[in-house]
Amino acid sequence: MGRIKQVIVVRTDLKNKKGEKVRTGKLITQGAHAAVNCVMKTDSGLLSAWADDGSTKIVVKCNSEAELIDLKSVCMLRGVPFSLVRDAGRTEFAEPTYTALGIGPCDGDAIDKITGNLELF
Repeated sequence: MGRIKQVIVVRTDLKNKKGEKVRTGKLITQGAHAAVNCVMKTDSGLLSAWADDGSTKIVVKCNSEAELIDLKSVCMLRGVPFSLVRDAGRTEFAEPTYTALGIGPCDGDAIDKITGNLELF
């Protein structure tokens, strides 16, 4: 087992209602939702071990909704914990939109097999 870590995948292709690039703050918020949602689902013993080891978090990019959904599917198939974030579409987006995916905290080697090819954000 590798070090315990969490990876947050954020879409970089997102556009707002006006067709403009989404604000950086909105992207950060979506990643935070993914991270917190995952932590809320995690066993307290694993959370303690993760905290004792520095609570490693890594943020990476994906380029589309399809890529984000594919990553979620791989997590499901491999039994890796995840949380897919769907923004409600009340502020920046014209409709509900999948924006980010939290993976872990769990075995870092398992996460690397899923996200190791993605570019750092």
